[in-house]
Amino acid sequence: MKPDFLHSVPYVCQRWKTLAEENPSAIFLTEEESGESYTRCQVDELSARVYAYLLKKGIGTEDFVLIRMPRGALPFIAMLGVWKAGAAFTVVEDDYAPERIDAIAKDCACALTLDLSAWEAILQAEPQTGFREAQEHDACFAIYTSGSTGKPKGVLQEYGKIKLNQASLEKHPGDLLQENDCIALTAPINFIAAVKIFLNALYSGMHVVVFSTDTARNPMQLNERMKEYQVTQAFLSPSLLRVMADGPAPTLRTLVTGSEAANGIFFEGVRLINNYGMSEAGFHVSQFEIDLRYDVTPIGKPVFDDICIRLLDENGNEVPDGQEGEVCFDNPFFRGYIHLPEETEKALRDGIFHSGDMGKRLPDGNLVITGRLNTMVKINGNRVEPGEIEAVLRRIPGIKNAAVRDFKGERQQVFLCAYYVAENDLTEEEIRTCLQRELPHYMIPAFFTRMDTIPINPNGKVNRFALPKPDVNAKSRAYAPPETEEEAAICVAFESVLKVDKVGVNDDFFSLGGDSLSTALAAAELTALGVDYKDLYAWKTPRQIAAHLSEKTVSDLDALNRAALSRDQYLTPYQTFFYDADLYSPYQTNLNNPFSLSFPKDRVDPLRLKHALEAVFSNYAFFSSVCSHDDEGSPVLRHLPEKIVHPEIREVREHTPDMLAELIQPYHLDGELLYRCVLYVTPTRVIMDFDTFHLISDGSSIANFISEVFAAYRGEPLRQDHYYYYLENQYLRRMELEHNADARLLMERFSRTEYRCNPQPDLISRRTGNGRYLSSMVSTLGDLQKGCEALKTSLNKLFVAAALVALSKTSGDNKVSVEWTYNGRDENWKNDLIGMTIASVPVAVDMANIRNPQDLLREIDEQNELGMRYADLSLGNNGVTPGERDRIIVVYESGFDMKPFLPEGTEVASAYDRLNGAFTRFQIILFSIEDPDASIPFYINYDSELYSSALVGRYCEYFNLAITWMISEGMRAAVMNRYITNGLQALDWMEDASRHGSSVSRELLMRLVRDNQDTEYGQKYHFREIQSYADFAAKVPFSSYEDYEPYIEQMLCFNQKNLITADDVVYYAHTSGTTGTSKMIPCTKKSLDTFFSTGYERIFGMYERSRREKGDEGMPTCKGMVIMESRIGYTPYSIAHGAISETVLHPEDIAHYNALPEELIYPKAEFDRRHVKMLFALRERRLSFMMCSFAPFLYDMITYLRQHWQVLCEDLALGRICPDIAVDPALRKKLDARLTPDPERADEIRSIMSAHGEEAFVPLLWPDMKLVATIGSAAFAPYLEKLRQYLGPELEVDYLGYVSSEATIGAPIRENEGEYMLLPFSGFYEFIPMVDGAPETPLLMHQLEVGKEYELIVTNLSGFYRYRLGDVVRVTGYHNECPMLVVSYRKNQLISMYGEKVTETTLQNAVEATAEESGTNIPEYSVYADSSSDPGHYVVLLESDREIPREHWPFYSEILNRKLCEMHDSYRLKIQQKIMLPLEVKFVHPQTYALYRDLKVMGGASPNQIKPIHVIPDGRLKRFFFGLLQD
Repeated sequence: MKPDFLHSVPYVCQRWKTLAEENPSAIFLTEEESGESYTRCQVDELSARVYAYLLKKGIGTEDFVLIRMPRGALPFIAMLGVWKAGAAFTVVEDDYAPERIDAIAKDCACALTLDLSAWEAILQAEPQTGFREAQEHDACFAIYTSGSTGKPKGVLQEYGKIKLNQASLEKHPGDLLQENDCIALTAPINFIAAVKIFLNALYSGMHVVVFSTDTARNPMQLNERMKEYQVTQAFLSPSLLRVMADGPAPTLRTLVTGSEAANGIFFEGVRLINNYGMSEAGFHVSQFEIDLRYDVTPIGKPVFDDICIRLLDENGNEVPDGQEGEVCFDNPFFRGYIHLPEETEKALRDGIFHSGDMGKRLPDGNLVITGRLNTMVKINGNRVEPGEIEAVLRRIPGIKNAAVRDFKGERQQVFLCAYYVAENDLTEEEIRTCLQRELPHYMIPAFFTRMDTIPINPNGKVNRFALPKPDVNAKSRAYAPPETEEEAAICVAFESVLKVDKVGVNDDFFSLGGDSLSTALAAAELTALGVDYKDLYAWKTPRQIAAHLSEKTVSDLDALNRAALSRDQYLTPYQTFFYDADLYSPYQTNLNNPFSLSFPKDRVDPLRLKHALEAVFSNYAFFSSVCSHDDEGSPVLRHLPEKIVHPEIREVREHTPDMLAELIQPYHLDGELLYRCVLYVTPTRVIMDFDTFHLISDGSSIANFISEVFAAYRGEPLRQDHYYYYLENQYLRRMELEHNADARLLMERFSRTEYRCNPQPDLISRRTGNGRYLSSMVSTLGDLQKGCEALKTSLNKLFVAAALVALSKTSGDNKVSVEWTYNGRDENWKNDLIGMTIASVPVAVDMANIRNPQDLLREIDEQNELGMRYADLSLGNNGVTPGERDRIIVVYESGFDMKPFLPEGTEVASAYDRLNGAFTRFQIILFSIEDPDASIPFYINYDSELYSSALVGRYCEYFNLAITWMISEGMRAAVMNRYITNGLQALDWMEDASRHGSSVSRELLMRLVRDNQDTEYGQKYHFREIQSYADFAAKVPFSSYEDYEPYIEQMLCFNQKNLITADDVVYYAHTSGTTGTSKMIPCTKKSLDTFFSTGYERIFGMYERSRREKGDEGMPTCKGMVIMESRIGYTPYSIAHGAISETVLHPEDIAHYNALPEELIYPKAEFDRRHVKMLFALRERRLSFMMCSFAPFLYDMITYLRQHWQVLCEDLALGRICPDIAVDPALRKKLDARLTPDPERADEIRSIMSAHGEEAFVPLLWPDMKLVATIGSAAFAPYLEKLRQYLGPELEVDYLGYVSSEATIGAPIRENEGEYMLLPFSGFYEFIPMVDGAPETPLLMHQLEVGKEYELIVTNLSGFYRYRLGDVVRVTGYHNECPMLVVSYRKNQLISMYGEKVTETTLQNAVEATAEESGTNIPEYSVYADSSSDPGHYVVLLESDREIPREHWPFYSEILNRKLCEMHDSYRLKIQQKIMLPLEVKFVHPQTYALYRDLKVMGGASPNQIKPIHVIPDGRLKRFFFGLLQD
């Protein structure tokens, strides 16, 4: 069958010819490994030479050519040459086993092999113009896959398949690769994916980058290289995508995946396409654009209408939609399997291709793959027939039978296990070696299991499901611990990648479950050690890999260094900097490195020490090198092996600092050795005075030098010197980079003059001076380390960032640049060098673009990564004499400690105070310490003729402030990000529980009963006999607090346990006590964890999820304002007690993200809360959220701000708290110390409030504000409605949760909604229908009716069983299996004089309706039953924001009475029947309820718990409110 639409697709060689002629100079192919690129013109010319070579060899139609070339551009150029000849090819990877290559060549009867030897002849051939056009059914190429017979299976495609592949792209023009695209080719070159990508390039002309095997197998490295090459499109397997922790490279526009199930994969910001196809198809049969993370990702719909996909049952009939069948489709131009007619007939039976994949069609028409019909599996995108591995296993002498089965690991990666029956003992290594001779690496099983027999089905076939899954950790391994740092690092990498415990140095990577993907991951983790994936395949165990690295490095370097010693070596850029600095100021000694070591005479013999020093001087070229010049005058280091210093031994009475100072003389850089050494002997000490020039030494060198001196002293062999090879390698690398376009751009970037590089001098002089300013960090090392961990950075980068900030602050410039100096020992072999290896990386930042430390550190990271790649060039101060372009140098002296190598009793002294001159304007030297409670010391070397000590001191102050700022911001971001992450997990937990709500609830009940059966309460009610909910309901009565009070008293007074709960009580939560005495509710860790997760962290997760869904930025990690206080007390047994909400105020977290200082969170004295808290909130312009337990208190705060912003602004401008504001004197003093004048912020607030004080001013005052969280449902709803006027419509509100001291009952699942999903894991809940006169028969969560009201009964996590909470809830709907609830009222907040039962909610609605009709703002109200009249009546106390004359009160009474009658039938009837009198309205003064709340707090109540007092229950409260009636 030939699809009709193919006639319009041009022939591949004709299309290529057009592209090559249109733009011959366009880059077409790039080899990542060599860096070499080929233009279209070059590819066309080279492929024409291949064509000519093939013609000469008589190759034409139906002839097969074997392409066997190293991975890169050449195999693809060869493919094009073969197609120009109209012939066919097959390709093999260069790492294939020779036996497999021979089998493939023989199978397809290859007439010719194109390898590197043939390539030499090809280059001599004259290019052949044009091409020979093949017919659509001529042989085109063969892809060899795994075969079930034990041999590779050749899939033969015809030339028509090329057109079909291109047509499949043209069906979706948006997927077509454009000419300006760059695509990554990462697949093995013998895969259909590689051929398809090359074909796409031949038709579209886009740039193809062929990545090396090392890079393609290393996900992190691949991402970096794709960024470097600006790759816009790629085909990557799902297995590879799953381990890209940070997602694919940001340059990618389109990402195609396939070859295996793409389940669970999705990335924001990149178009992700799932293609379905296989080698037999040669084109993508169907396609699906992945728009979210699917458990089972569809493969989409057919690409062509003409080529349909059918799902067939075993009889060849199409299955109905939704049922499973084999995926079959028309497959033109697939000729079949070479020399396998039976398999070809089986695959193409009934005229269509049978894929062996099982699938089904979804209602939307998309297809999903559900499994395999046969045993073929995919390993990281590679097709594997277990039968082929089994056949090779059976050919191994001694193995009688074998089977292979696939399993899935923790990362969903597929791995193989081989099972074998053997006549004799074979080691796993022997079997693995035999397999490697014939099979590619991805077909080598990860596990080998010897069995007595292979299990068989009744039909005589292998029962693969009876083959046991291997247990990595159960495998018997004699643990051998690592002995070196390299071995330890390799063991850790194995554990991390393979998810196994305690890897020893003799454990085989592949025996532990390693496969090709995990090999790449392990190699990526071990990049710093120089381990690549080939090392893992070759050496397998940590010990062998580490030993091989050492041997490889040393053996290679010894020979290279011997050769380098015979040549003069050019200076490194940093050495050139020192050289030029010395020429600029030849009499300076600031580049000298002097030190003195004083040894006890009984421990060190002076003559033996002299010989040890001479041995080291002779062994290391460092000590026999002088500066010279080449023919062009460039400075070089020259090795003169016969020239070393022979230390003089001098007998003296005592050693003085002046003796060391004698060595500190300028060095002459033309033939003089660049170090000095003298030994002094006193009656009790041996002193070694040593000085060296910085041009040839650094801190690491000195430490290595001392180590070697005492090795020689002990008679131990010295290490081999490789320093001259290092110098030569640096020079060659530098020459290479000078022609690199990126490096040139980087050099231009750092030579810009608009960046300030050092502080503006405040002195004028033509001389230079040596100034030194000593200081130390304000923060301790421990704080710095915590901050770095939070910021995910290093101390080095933190110091560089601080240096930039300090320079910007000191100079007043935004564009600033400093230079970071590091030891340059970025490879293992460099660590032992004795010689100067220092390198530097400049960093240039525009602080105007920096919003936070993360921005700054990100910028430093990016520049550092690029800078270190090109650090061998002169990017920094190198070669620049001191001046305006002389950057601040930041040096962190870590890892240079010589003390471990010194004899006991050694004293170390330096003489840096004797140095003179300045080789740079400004240098920061920081010293490493070990004590986490100590501060890092640092000093600044500066030119004292240019800078005063006052200016340097100011810089130090800014440096410390920058460190403090970054640590604070980092810790805050870490806390917020943790809350967001945990909150998202809490939402997932809730969602999962909601799908199985009833079963989760029942399981929880039975667990609570079982766990608490031996408690006193459990024994009393026979918990042991309870087997079901029916038993529980029959045996355990409803309860109230009075039932538990005796137990709680024993728990509080005597710390008795196991009374009502078997779990330890860790907290006692106070109830609000709104209508009576506060209760003490026991809380266990489980209950508190549930509250914190679903009641607090969930808030941040829900907001983050909402923003992501909308495509907005997530929650900013700037500060928030948590308007809560902790008044936690302790029982005699040190168990905390307080409000349940106070448990979220974790001291270790709250200080990092709350705008309020700790004195206001943990108050020890009284203060005006509204004024003081709002003042501190206004100081912070960048508040991201505001949180308060109950809406009334938040309403008080915002109302206070609206009414008193002028006073607040004055305080803000002056940096004080107004004297008229009530604050405890001691507290005022502490708070005043935290306040600094901020007139600019005060003016900003004045401008906003004067213009928008009656509008939504909150988002204007705090532009980063994203969220307000408070309980604003039920009785709190009016306060939130009034707040909306000031919050605005865009600011999201989270209703916190349905939380009581007894349980975290429910949580919102959507923003801005006051209904709560019942949490089935937070307690067991029963519901009594609110029907007058009906028996109290409880229902369970699945039995509730939407719209009905129920009294809630709670069995909680802390020992309350069937507890009558007093809440009445209404069911508004269901979310999956969980009811959605709103709180209708509390039973004790119901008012009823004559059985009318008016609820709090009804009265509230009537008050709101009255306020609307009268045009009066009525934020607060209360009601009490007045029985002094006959009959009785309600008295309703209202509060307005203004005084209401008494003569108007009847007007309000009439409206409110009318509204209540309209809303409540029983009340209306009682009024009509004169059973009760109409209600009476009275007004209290404005702010009465705020005063009530203040007095409650002053009386010891937690401000987090004060609820509205809507029903006045007693005379005491009645007297309070009546005392505040308006006149």
